[in-house]
Amino acid sequence: MGAQANGESLTTRTRIIGPALFFERLWRECGIQPVLAELLGERQFEFPAERAVFLTALHRLMAPGSHRAAEKWQQD
Repeated sequence: MGAQANGESLTTRTRIIGPALFFERLWRECGIQPVLAELLGERQFEFPAERAVFLTALHRLMAPGSHRAAEKWQQD
């Protein structure tokens, strides 16, 4: 603990845990991805529609009152 307080400790591994990772795991465990793939499979989107739905849902959870576009929010 003393080394940490003095700024002398070594970092051996850093793991980022945040809302996107948590929500991604929940998204997969709930089986949303295959359901969307089935529902959207016949459409010919030029972008990954499932990822767009994921980002939109995450945006509404993290910034429910925000009027900013989810795309701009993701970049921040």
